[in-house]
Amino acid sequence: MTGKRTTRITIERDHVWIIRQCGCPAQTWCEHCAAEVEVVTEEQASVLAGITYDDIRRCVVAGQLHTFQASGKAMRICLHSLLELAHGSPTTNGRG
Repeated sequence: MTGKRTTRITIERDHVWIIRQCGCPAQTWCEHCAAEVEVVTEEQASVLAGITYDDIRRCVVAGQLHTFQASGKAMRICLHSLLELAHGSPTTNGRG
């Protein structure tokens, strides 16, 4: 009789995102992240996360993305919170 052999193969994947913008990327202080973060527009966030603009808006309304808006300027989204959302991790650093 021959013994039965099992081989387990584990594959790990990492995603690398290279984000290039013309000029200096916008940065601001994010209270939720407690750090200086880069910010992107809603359109850029949609492309980076691979979801629709409407889905981005729903995530903003649900509080899943950290947002900033200066007077007279378009809303910006914390890149850190967007990356955390894309990877399914919490974004509040334990701040609830």
